[in-house]
Amino acid sequence: MEQLRQEKPYLKTLKEAAVQPFIMEERRVTRTALISVEGNHYSVPFRYARGKVRFRRYENHLELLDDNRVTDTINLQYGKRQRIIRDEHYPEHQKVRQKPSNPLQAEFEALAPEAKDYLQGLSQSRVGKLREQMQNIIELSENYSKEAMSRAMQRAIQYGAYGYGKLKNILAIQGKAPGSLPECPNGEEALSSDLDVDVPNRDLTYYEEGVL
Repeated sequence: MEQLRQEKPYLKTLKEAAVQPFIMEERRVTRTALISVEGNHYSVPFRYARGKVRFRRYENHLELLDDNRVTDTINLQYGKRQRIIRDEHYPEHQKVRQKPSNPLQAEFEALAPEAKDYLQGLSQSRVGKLREQMQNIIELSENYSKEAMSRAMQRAIQYGAYGYGKLKNILAIQGKAPGSLPECPNGEEALSSDLDVDVPNRDLTYYEEGVL
């Protein structure tokens, strides 16, 4: 106690830490400009698409970095399997709109130059629930290049073949035999019998969406 009495005049209250604790992390960015953090997907500026992004991760938010400069701040959300998308991360989409639009629509229209026209046809086709169709096609696009998505959507628009299942089939055929999809003026696909394409055995549920 005597020692404490002697030292007490020199003791000072500790100040709160000026800098919050954080962890430096890096993530690969999808082609539609999303990163995955703790089971949720967050959009980042589209210039990072198909690249990597570094960020400081705090308890409730992320700070995206360009070298050591903070370029954007993203608030973290509780829960799992959420898609937190900000419309301003898709500048090409913003150019054609005077006010913010549906973020999912912005992500979809970034898939290919034809995506806007394809989405219009998809909405009119009434194939399943539109939101689910859009999300499924966005996830499907992660396995294909933007050029492949563009060709497939062109084909689908040409023949009015809208829907996740039909677009998936077009992409699969393009991948097996690029450039060999036949012309069909009546709008019905009839593959040539001399195409050398291996046809995998699939469960019947694979075809529930319909084929071309």
